[in-house]
Amino acid sequence: SCRITNSVELYLSFPEQCKPLCVFTLVSTCFTNFVGMSFSSYSHSSGRYHRQSSRPPSPGFRQQAFYVALVAAFFALWFLTPASDYVAGFIVAEIPVESDFQLGLEAVSQARYDFRVSSRHKRAVEQIGKQLVKANPELQKFNWEFNVIHENFANAFAYPGGFIFVTDYLIESLDVNEGELAAVLSHEIGHVVNRHSQKQIIKDQLLSFILKAMFYEDNDDYQENFGESVGELLMDTAKTFGSLKFSRANEYEADETGWTVLLNTGIDPRHMERFFLKLLKLEGSNGFTRWDSTHPGTKERINNLKIKWDDLPTSKKTGFLV
Repeated sequence: SCRITNSVELYLSFPEQCKPLCVFTLVSTCFTNFVGMSFSSYSHSSGRYHRQSSRPPSPGFRQQAFYVALVAAFFALWFLTPASDYVAGFIVAEIPVESDFQLGLEAVSQARYDFRVSSRHKRAVEQIGKQLVKANPELQKFNWEFNVIHENFANAFAYPGGFIFVTDYLIESLDVNEGELAAVLSHEIGHVVNRHSQKQIIKDQLLSFILKAMFYEDNDDYQENFGESVGELLMDTAKTFGSLKFSRANEYEADETGWTVLLNTGIDPRHMERFFLKLLKLEGSNGFTRWDSTHPGTKERINNLKIKWDDLPTSKKTGFLV
């Protein structure tokens, strides 16, 4: 167990870009050793090992063992490293951003939200959302819509193209101020800008998307390129977007984007940390929240946000210090 602990600590010490190669090498080595041990069996006698059989393995066995090791190494590389995220990100980058709006519109229409909410909450969300977009020109390539939906739990949702919804229960139960509401919206903006929904869907169905896109034909007399084909294929998955659970890497990236959006807007980025603390307090008091079901790793992200504030140059903290 000591060796395992040391190996894990060594793995965690590697830079992120080296971890995929590390895992691939580890798994390949383990299977090579396993296969090598299978070539001959041993018996323990009088403190020494003796070979029971020296007959070499058949070529067929060697070939099967090689393929087993190769497949196992591939799955380890895919599921235990960011490799799948890189591939999904590459594919999504090929999809025209203009197609995001139609995808989001279709997904929202299938979600069937209840928009019978307080007009005061709705105005507040719309005004803050517009303020964030106006202060960040790079966001203006999306068609933003900020709204409030009626639910009996605290959560927020981001859909492709710029559709962002906050539940009225979140606003009321957490008694959020304008800064904290801006933090929620900026975090969801991060999911839209980084196209996390599309990446998650493609990551889960990668082989299917690649094969279908390669032979895609919709009989519209227009030959779509690979990215356009994937974008149209995503329309068939629109109904699943509201229940997607983002990865921890997605959450950290959305926090990073949201933090920058808040700073550019002149809003204290510490409101993001304060909102998460309120959320954890609500969960601890048996408040009904589904935040963690779609946004994992909240506690760890709070610590990361504290570090980000400590590392922020004093010049950028000016105006936020009280």
